[in-house]
Amino acid sequence: MNEYVDKTDAANSDLKCDADRNRHRRDAARSCDGPMMPFGSMPLAMAVFDVQGRLAHATGRFCYLMDCPEGSLRGMSIDQIFYWRGTWPTLSGTSVNDETSKPGIVMTRGGELPVDACLLPVDFLGEPHSLLTVQDSRPDRDVERILRAVIDVAPTATLLSDGSGEIVLSNAAAGALFGYDPSELIGMSVDDLVDPECRAKHAYNRKVFSENRLPRPMGSGQSITARRKDGSNFPVEIALYPLDRSYGDLIHATVTDLTERHATEALSDQKTRRMEALNSDLSAFAYSASHDLKAPLSSISGLLSICIEDLDEGNLQELRENLDNAVEISRRSAHKVEAVLAIARVGQETIPAERFDPNREIHDIWRDLTGAMTAPPDFRVDLDVPNLIRTERPTFNLVLENLLSNALRYGDDRKDRHRIRVSGALRDDRICLIVADNGLGIPPENLQRIFKMFDRIDDRSGDGMGLSLVRKQIERLNGSISVSSTPGAGTEFSFSLPLLTKGET
Repeated sequence: MNEYVDKTDAANSDLKCDADRNRHRRDAARSCDGPMMPFGSMPLAMAVFDVQGRLAHATGRFCYLMDCPEGSLRGMSIDQIFYWRGTWPTLSGTSVNDETSKPGIVMTRGGELPVDACLLPVDFLGEPHSLLTVQDSRPDRDVERILRAVIDVAPTATLLSDGSGEIVLSNAAAGALFGYDPSELIGMSVDDLVDPECRAKHAYNRKVFSENRLPRPMGSGQSITARRKDGSNFPVEIALYPLDRSYGDLIHATVTDLTERHATEALSDQKTRRMEALNSDLSAFAYSASHDLKAPLSSISGLLSICIEDLDEGNLQELRENLDNAVEISRRSAHKVEAVLAIARVGQETIPAERFDPNREIHDIWRDLTGAMTAPPDFRVDLDVPNLIRTERPTFNLVLENLLSNALRYGDDRKDRHRIRVSGALRDDRICLIVADNGLGIPPENLQRIFKMFDRIDDRSGDGMGLSLVRKQIERLNGSISVSSTPGAGTEFSFSLPLLTKGET
């Protein structure tokens, strides 16, 4: 019957924006020119029909209710536009002379609209016509339009879907979030807004929710991977609230983009891990500082005691030599403090690579560790490396000092001589060193424990941080360290450090 009416649901017509409605009003006003302008501008919804029942003129308000410009209405039969509710005669070619308003239906482009109507005969430009005056009879029409406007300007993406998951309402924020025009979302399934890999699970969960109809607020812990129109995915959280059954099987959903929240959480986790690492480094620094200074201070103390004896005996030559040794150990100890501080700052700033003589560094470390010993172990260095190498000098020294200190600590008193040997060579742009001793050795069950922080394997162990710190610093430079040991025969630590070119750190 209605040749121009689009048979979409009435809810779709509510999604027409005010801009379209204003355009229709302007079209109606422009069509009512000449002597008809005052009629077209009247604030009532009225239409004039000729004796054949065809629309001749309409006011802007009438066109607004019809959601059509007058140009598309002109010439249409009144039966295509309006009918009475109840048992009333056909209107074509007739004129009802009754000023009492009666309930009727206007067939708008979006569906049927209930109205109160009055149809009267009029003499229009000398010709008999019929004047139809209608008024929207929906009591909540103004509230409905206000609520629709509020939903549309809400900053949170809002969707309303039926029991099958078909979207019947969306707002501008939802369109912006998913990359659609809001009108494009109408008629789509909510499953189409989910990552294809999750759609089957989402459809099942949606069905369960429709059956149970229990509200699910934000923060329930269910994150969903949504899909935009351009095919990109993003995490969302959805709050679901079923509407009262009297409104139909409808579900209201608000969608929140979690992209920024996830990025903030990732940054927070990163900062937390960094703080944990810094705390670990602080503990390692405290250990390293005490460890690296204990032996030199003991050596200095021992040398000064000998100096007192030399002074009492008047042996000035020995006194001078021992004082010189004490001064040299003090000087190197000051450099060690700077080196330990540099290592402690790793992660905040880099340690510059240096060119240095590894053979000399090893002998200086040995002298600091054994300066006060009256009978130090046999010590030999066999390096098949250039006189100068380039790597992180503080890290090199920290590793050697810890390994040599352990070798000294675990000497076997049952053997005639305690022997410690450092050997090394270059392989594939790396310096590979071995620190071996003939000490007590390490039981097989303890080999995996020696690199764990704070894990002490016996009474000779320190606080369980030295080898943990050694491995951490070696691996930081993409080096490696391993250990082999035979109880009663001795232990051998092997490690490698990359040789850095100029500009590398």
